[in-house]
Amino acid sequence: MWCSRADHSSKVFALQRRAVLLALVATLAFGTVFALIVEASTTVTGLFLALFVQRATNVVAGGAALGDSVRRGSPALSTPASPTNNRPGSTKEQV
Repeated sequence: MWCSRADHSSKVFALQRRAVLLALVATLAFGTVFALIVEASTTVTGLFLALFVQRATNVVAGGAALGDSVRRGSPALSTPASPTNNRPGSTKEQV
């Protein structure tokens, strides 16, 4: 597919802008988790609570990413590979 030079450069710029935005969001989230753990680590219960919140947030973010991927057309689960079909030179007829 052919596109003009100006169209290509605008797509590259949009991609770079999105990458920078995602990096800033990740940095903010990473710093927030560290601050939460530092504040909560005065007691063992607080530390476990902070780690639980971190795990719950990871599950929610992963679920949102998986949902977005499925909405775009990717399968949620891939089909497992059969050990007999993973060898070089094997075909399905040999199984």
